[in-house]
Amino acid sequence: MKLISSLIRTVLSISALLFSASCVEYEEDFTIKANGSGSLHSVIRVAPVLSKDDGQGLKGKLEAMFADVDGLSLASYKTFETEDRRVMDFTIVFDHVSLLSEAIGGQGDSVAKYFGTFTVEKHEDSYTMIRTVKLHEPGTLDPLAKLGASMQKDSHLTYRMHFPAEVLSTNADNAEPGGTSVEWTFPVAMATDEALVMKAEIRKPLLAKVRDSVKEHTGLWLGVAGGVVVLLGLAVVSLLRKRSK
Repeated sequence: MKLISSLIRTVLSISALLFSASCVEYEEDFTIKANGSGSLHSVIRVAPVLSKDDGQGLKGKLEAMFADVDGLSLASYKTFETEDRRVMDFTIVFDHVSLLSEAIGGQGDSVAKYFGTFTVEKHEDSYTMIRTVKLHEPGTLDPLAKLGASMQKDSHLTYRMHFPAEVLSTNADNAEPGGTSVEWTFPVAMATDEALVMKAEIRKPLLAKVRDSVKEHTGLWLGVAGGVVVLLGLAVVSLLRKRSK
């Protein structure tokens, strides 16, 4: 009897897996402004059979993740159900993209893994953004989970990034020449086996150039200003001497 019950549970588990094989999707729009601030809008669609709560649990996790970070917050969150999906739609706003990177860095939560990690390489006239999303460590999935992932042929992770300046080069599969937006789309099965790496080199925004120029020449400007003050002081002293004579 126990054996039969065990077999029934196994069959039901596999049936649920087959039913939900194309029912996990992640879609994101990441916008960065010239001053480094911006927003991240995400939509997660999942089959109810795969969701462990009513969607409010995710809200609590996001709020806890950003609770101790000034300049970073959950601006909106809503969850609802369609005919065959539970949808979680939320927007995160930040004063600087580095705040988001710091908040999710080292987080073991599955939600943070979808955001990934960010690194920026600075060049003379451009920036290179490198984003890495690793949902699982290689070789850590059990056979049943691998089977489920392999069957999700129609499930994808879509990442769109909108920059404040022209994209010079990228490994994205969707990018218009001279545009400021790029899009990556990955099969869920691919994300379970390897790290997803997204790269985009953008032209340095004018605001950033001005800021860098100010930093570079601050010492020179201070020296010039100091010299001007000294010359004015000498001129005043010389004028007072002439008048005293």
